[in-house]
Amino acid sequence: MKSMTGFGLSRLQISDCQIEVSLRSVNGRFLETRFHLPRPYFQIESDLKKKLNEVIKRGTIDIYISRRARPGAVSGSIVINTGLAREYLKSFRKLAKDLKMNETVRFDLITRQPEVVVAEEPDQLSANELQAVRKAFDLALKKCDVERGREGLAL
Repeated sequence: MKSMTGFGLSRLQISDCQIEVSLRSVNGRFLETRFHLPRPYFQIESDLKKKLNEVIKRGTIDIYISRRARPGAVSGSIVINTGLAREYLKSFRKLAKDLKMNETVRFDLITRQPEVVVAEEPDQLSANELQAVRKAFDLALKKCDVERGREGLAL
């Protein structure tokens, strides 16, 4: 007999990043899965859910997947929205004029505004990274299932 409570954690290092998968399972009448993962991994969420359904039948499962780039590795790109930055600049200048303030708009003020500077992750992942995510998920799922079995015996 297995408990519905369990935890599994797995970390894998590949060439340019570390992938971490953690599963947390708690009691629940039905199977409810909640994935928390980076946008590039959305494409494999349904595959991971199928694997999870093969092992776990009931409970509420939170799945956290994170990707940490190795220091110095470039994994995405920076997009600057120059048009939006111009609009902020015009608006800030107008505000200063309307308030009769003799202020200059600083560069850092504009670059801190939402959507002016955006770091984008790559849409396409390497086959190596996708394989690593699946492997890390399998290891975390196995550890969680072992923990659920151990907890079940204790009960």
